[in-house]
Amino acid sequence: TLSIFSDEAHHVFPDGVPKTFEYEYIAHSLFGIYCFLAVTGVVFAVACLIFNLVLRKKMIIHLSGPSMNVVFIIGIITLYLLVILFGIDDGLVSFTAASGLCQFRIWVAVLAFSLIYGAILSKTFRIYYVLRKARRGKPSTSQKTIQDWHMFILIGVLLAIDVVYLLIVTAVPEAILRLETQLIPTVNGELPSKYSVCTSTGSNIWIPILLAYKGVELIFSLFFAFETRKIRVKELNDSKMIVFSVYSIVLAVIAITP
Repeated sequence: TLSIFSDEAHHVFPDGVPKTFEYEYIAHSLFGIYCFLAVTGVVFAVACLIFNLVLRKKMIIHLSGPSMNVVFIIGIITLYLLVILFGIDDGLVSFTAASGLCQFRIWVAVLAFSLIYGAILSKTFRIYYVLRKARRGKPSTSQKTIQDWHMFILIGVLLAIDVVYLLIVTAVPEAILRLETQLIPTVNGELPSKYSVCTSTGSNIWIPILLAYKGVELIFSLFFAFETRKIRVKELNDSKMIVFSVYSIVLAVIAITP
């Protein structure tokens, strides 16, 4: 936690002796800063979305795949909103509401990931498909190339897998994330602290499954990025950006995984 504020509260132990705790929450000032940054990101993303839709017939926008750009931007906006959701704790809302947010945030994060990398995967796969046919001396015609609706089906499949996974982890009691309070022991005579954290008894099973599945998506994204890295058309070559985004995701996962 980067910044917290403490709220002293009395808690009665089973032995009947009242003791004082410091309840730790996310500082309102810090939450406000992150909300401002997230909203700024949403505004910028909406501006990009409007720009993409208005100028979709321009050659440079058309080559980049305006339909997949829309899906990508929607995923980005969802992630920005997720920043706000992660900042809401039981210091702002009731404990019951904060506990419900634990599961809801997982839904939002997983679906947003598939929207973003589903769009990236679809775009690079179409380019890879065209290049592969060209290398075999079979240039793709407009009838045989991958159309936008093919890519929407691919994204739909990824989202369907997500929904199945999320329904399972929402229905299985051991997999459900719930808010629990944990105690930080006293040090050097300081007041002991309590804080809330989302946890589940089955996280050691379900989280690795999710990471493995999403890892496969990243591996395919890297593969198609590698195969299309030599494209001379700048508007079609997203290889470097894909590698950078995958690298960023991997570092983030390593940082937050215990």
